[in-house]
Amino acid sequence: ISDYRAFEGDALIATTGADLRAAQEQIARLDGVIREVEGRYGKIAHDPAEQALYEQFMVQWSAYRRCL
Repeated sequence: ISDYRAFEGDALIATTGADLRAAQEQIARLDGVIREVEGRYGKIAHDPAEQALYEQFMVQWSAYRRCL
C-alpha cells in the first residue's frame, strides 16, 4: 500500500497523456494486488485486538480510495 502514494504522485505530475495512463495503470494493478492480499489476510485467524485494528484500517483505506 505504501507504493500507492508514489503512483498517485506520478499521476499528479504527469506531463503527457501517456505518463498519466501509465500511472493510472500502475494504480489499477496495485489495486488488484491489494485486493488479493486483503483476501488472503482475511482468511488468517487473528486475535480480537488485531482484527479490530485491521477492520479500522480497512474502513479508513476504503474512505481514502473513495476520495480519489
